[in-house]
Amino acid sequence: MPVMSYDTWMRRTRRGLTKPRSSELRVVDAALKSFTERPDSQTLGALKLAVKNWTDSKDEPLRSIRNSDGAVADLLRQLGEEDKASAQHQTAKSSIQRMNRPAGLLGEIAGGAGKLAAGQLGADYSGMLLKLETDPNFDNVRYEGFAGEKLQKARLGYADAMLGAQKATMGMRAALMGVATGRGAGSPELERYTTWFGTASRAAMEDMLQKAETMLLAMKTRPVTFVLRETITNHYINGVDPLGPTVDDVVGPGVYGYVWNAGNHTGSGMRVVINQRFLTKPDRYEGPAATIYHELTHKVLGTTDKDSAGALVYGIPGCRALARTNPGDARQLADCWSYYAISFLKTI
Repeated sequence: MPVMSYDTWMRRTRRGLTKPRSSELRVVDAALKSFTERPDSQTLGALKLAVKNWTDSKDEPLRSIRNSDGAVADLLRQLGEEDKASAQHQTAKSSIQRMNRPAGLLGEIAGGAGKLAAGQLGADYSGMLLKLETDPNFDNVRYEGFAGEKLQKARLGYADAMLGAQKATMGMRAALMGVATGRGAGSPELERYTTWFGTASRAAMEDMLQKAETMLLAMKTRPVTFVLRETITNHYINGVDPLGPTVDDVVGPGVYGYVWNAGNHTGSGMRVVINQRFLTKPDRYEGPAATIYHELTHKVLGTTDKDSAGALVYGIPGCRALARTNPGDARQLADCWSYYAISFLKTI
């Protein structure tokens, strides 16, 4: 099925002129323009990724004002994404019943709600739960439940993660240029790429660069809220089921942070739940910065913590081994992305 042209898309989505186009929608605009000018598998892949990121940023994309005359539905149908978008809202609701939770999670949720109602929670929660702190350097970032040194550490972590994201994008662009020109063999940037993502084919690197740019744009523009949960890590204090973290079977005091599944957030916002180890890891880069970048790749890029065989892969040795043995899995692994970005900030 032919894909509508850039001009057609812009004409059909002009409704709501008083409402600026979101950053995610502008990425779709640019990707569709590139595909219209050069229709091939690479620009099509970039367009599908951009559309996915935009629909993920909407609770119900088919109810967007941009779909007033069916333009969004038509584009999704042309890209083969219509069923995913139309089911997205129901998926978010039904995930509560479908996901495998840690044993006793629902009981803990009820217990947490009861403690909150009875005023039995510690002061660090009852007094701070609804308090949102802003970030003076990033207008899109908020911190829930943070104060003092903990707030400073979280803010520094985001600044470091942002710097890593910027350097990762530039480094990946340099590595790709080296491969494209045939001059990249032995270059530090190509070596860095292969360390964390494996064999560097041009097509794979072009896709990875697109994702790195998407990640950087999201960190600059999409609303992000970091939620502090130091002692009760399995659920929100107010008794709301968080749908479980990305990896249900490793929730507990040893976890640095976790997020909801990429498709299960409302609007364009992202929530990252921060646990105690995030605050106690002495290394600022491998602790807060790496955790933040890792978790946001789950939200923005749909990365995983497992290889294709279903085994959890964390840490430097595991990531390097996966890059050597299965580059495809490495390109989808959150920790490989995280260590690649952090490697620009410190030697690892």
